[in-house]
Amino acid sequence: MRTIQLTLEEGSPTVDVTIKHTDGIIKKKINHYQLSELLNISTSDDYRTIGHLPDGYVNGQIGKLGDFKCIVSYKGKRLLFNYYDIEYLIPFPSCVFYFKCKNQKLISSKVFTFKTKSILKTSKLYTYPFGNVYSNGDICWGGNLLPNLTTLKDIDDVVRLFFCSKTNNDLYNINNTKLKKSQDKLIKYLVGKKIFPTDILVLNSYAKNIEELQQRLLEEVE
Repeated sequence: MRTIQLTLEEGSPTVDVTIKHTDGIIKKKINHYQLSELLNISTSDDYRTIGHLPDGYVNGQIGKLGDFKCIVSYKGKRLLFNYYDIEYLIPFPSCVFYFKCKNQKLISSKVFTFKTKSILKTSKLYTYPFGNVYSNGDICWGGNLLPNLTTLKDIDDVVRLFFCSKTNNDLYNINNTKLKKSQDKLIKYLVGKKIFPTDILVLNSYAKNIEELQQRLLEEVE
């Protein structure tokens, strides 16, 4: 059972919300619009489509007490890659992430890559080429301390943590790319390149495109 306690101060633009449930207590400040949304969904177990999404967000749904699911795209660029505590400046392909948050905690996350200039429903999905990711796209966070997620924008911190995380060979597979190289050789191949060579990406087997990913994850029955 969950209970919601609201504290409103006269003239204040925000409302203090305390949510008590079996897993603990959540406290946060929300504005009056968010309060309206909270009251509208608090009596329903269903997820509803989020009307206005921040830039880079492909799709999203909000559920009971602010729980949410979203698909987010990030354009490929050069980043520092931490491989066994040594950092290499290499290009990353454009990535699409799926996140599911419940009680402010990240409970599910996936990552794939895509080649199209902008993200479309028909954009084909490819395997993430490096380690820290299972064959079905699930992200392994290892010993990373994940932040509490009170709003959609907090997902940006999670993505930054993903790209900054240390990587080893535990989940790496030479079949992640058409080069079929070990991860250390793949990294050396990419060092000095400005753009990730998308021709080496391999189609994934979990979802063929963005539309299918949305159907499998956003439209799943709770």
